[in-house]
Order: sequence, then C-alpha cells, then structure tokens
Amino acid sequence: MGQFQVVIGNHVADVFLAVNSVAGLDEKAQQAPENDDKSNLLNRFVYVISGIFTPLIGLMAATGILKGMLALALTFQWTTEQSGTYLILFSASDALFWFFPIILGYTAGKRFGGNPFTAMVIGGALVHPLILTAFENGQKADELGLDFLGIPVTLLNYSSSVIPIIFSAWLCSILERRLNAWLPSAIKNFFTPLLCLMVITPVTFLLVGPLSTWISEMIAAGYLWLYQAVPAFAGAVMGGFWQIFVMFGLHWGLVPLCINNFTVLGYDTMIPLLMPAIMAQVGAALGVFLCERDAQKKVVAGSAALTGLFGITEPAVYGVNLPRKVSLRYRLYQWSIGGHHHWLRANESLLLWFAKYFHLHANHPVNGD
Repeated sequence: MGQFQVVIGNHVADVFLAVNSVAGLDEKAQQAPENDDKSNLLNRFVYVISGIFTPLIGLMAATGILKGMLALALTFQWTTEQSGTYLILFSASDALFWFFPIILGYTAGKRFGGNPFTAMVIGGALVHPLILTAFENGQKADELGLDFLGIPVTLLNYSSSVIPIIFSAWLCSILERRLNAWLPSAIKNFFTPLLCLMVITPVTFLLVGPLSTWISEMIAAGYLWLYQAVPAFAGAVMGGFWQIFVMFGLHWGLVPLCINNFTVLGYDTMIPLLMPAIMAQVGAALGVFLCERDAQKKVVAGSAALTGLFGITEPAVYGVNLPRKVSLRYRLYQWSIGGHHHWLRANESLLLWFAKYFHLHANHPVNGD
C-alpha cells in the first residue's frame, strides 16, 4: 500500500547517475579533492593512486604478515617449501600480489567512474595463463613472438604489476563514457563492455608492453654506464629511485643484470644499494605509527612497518607513505644517501634475495670491514 514500482528498463544506469547527482550521493563527489592543492599533476597522481589502494591496505598488511610468518617458519625449519601446509598458506599470502591487475582493475575502474568489472576482466587478460605461457616461451631464442593483426606484441609478466592496469582502467573509463553517450540504450548494456574489451585490451598489450620494456632497458643501460663512469652517483641514483621504478614496474629490466652478475661473478653489487630504500619505507611507516593520533591510521602504519621487515613494502608505500608527499620527498633523499653509503662501503650481495631485514647477513663488504 502506498508504494510504487517504476520499471525503467535499459535506462537504469542513467537514472542511477541522475539520482546520485541530485541527492548529492555521487561517489566521485565524495572523493573530490578538498582543496586546490591537489590541482597540480604530481598531487593528483598521488591522490588517485592512494585512493585506488586505500580499500586494499588492510588486506595487503594481512597478506604481508602471513608471508613474514611463513618466512620465519622456513628460517627456523618448522616447515619446508614442499609441505602441503606451506603451499596452501603461501598461495593465500601470494594471491593478492600475483593477481594485483585483477583486483586493482576493480578499485581503479571504480575510482575513475567506469565499470569496475570491465576493468577487472582486462586485468584478468594481463595475467591469463595463456599470456604467461606465451611470455615464458618468448624468453626462448627459438620461439616466435605473438602479434595482433600483424603488429608484434612485446609480452611482459604483468603479475604483481600496478601501473598497466591503472592506465588501462583510466582509458577504459573514458571510452566507456563516450560509448554510453553514443550507443542506443537498447544495446549499450552489452555493447559498451564488448567494445571496451576489444579496444583497450590490445592497446594495453601493444603500448604498455613496448613502452615498459624500452624504459626498463634504458634504465638498465643507464645503470651500467653510471656504474662504470661514476660509481658513487650510480649508488645514489639506484638507492633513490628504486621504489619509484618498482611502482611503475620498471625494475624488471634490472633483474637480468643481477642474475648475470651471480652467474658470472658469484655476487652482485646492485642489490645492497636497494636495502636503504626498503628500510626507509619501514622507518617512515614506523614514524607514522609512533606519531599518528588516529587509531585506524596508527594500526595501518604499524602493520605496514612490520610487513616491510619481510620485504613486503606495498602497504607502507601505498597506504602510509605515498599519500604523505612531504615524507616522500625526504625519503628520496634518504634512499639516495643510503645507496651512496652502501657503494662507499663497496658492499656486495652473496645471495639473490628480496630485500628483507633478515637477509642483511647476505651483504658483505668487499674489503672485509
């Protein structure tokens, strides 16, 4: 009694947006910058990235802690990597980071005002087993690469990547709005995501792959040149910008250099330069934990600092430090000074390790000091 049901068919999305706008419930309005300080490019980038990662901070901290517990269990020989218990718990701890493109597709799609599920599917394409298999086969000299309509495709391992899916979700949201405005309401409900998948997925593989590969190769070549010409400066640059490279997925171009050093020399001089960047993230998160008065932010910072000790810095980077631009600037200075100091001590690493506090013993000064 007294209730009416209005059937609006294919116009549900349009009416939803209109009602949100009139009632002041628009999600994008709630997420709008509070002041004009966020108008410059760097601030807007930081604001968008932190907004995309905010829903995942607690989960990243939880999986990081689980990874740390498993690392301790291996260190104290409570279990082995072949144990069923270890494999099941490790898969739980690693799933978030391995399938980052899918999960970030949802949060990024929502943040940019597009269909988050379309962006999730694009992220799923990046880490699809067929693509990963093609990437592994492409590493072999006798294997032919892929092409899309005759255009060569440069494949990468997109698992755990961040920037490619964010870039794709942004492009997808723009195309989606245009298509929704142009297409008839009777077909846009399924035709819009169809065209988005057909256009954005190939664009991601054709543009992001070659661009990332080219930049990574340039960084690797630049590091080699700096290390041979001005080694001290190479230490400062690598220590200062490593975490920035990781954010954009550009660090993979340097991994072959490390592997080659271990193969040829039995040690590597680049890995110790990265330790200050990891420890600076941990220290910054710990500082926020000690100084922050907001209970929720305090818990996030504390768990981020703990997981950082095990080499899992994503919670510290995206949940604590990146939104605080002032601390980011000072951390760049700290990373550079730390990398330079490690070069001065002529440190070399005897193990191919992911930077963790518990693997500091793998660093070894060449002169024995």
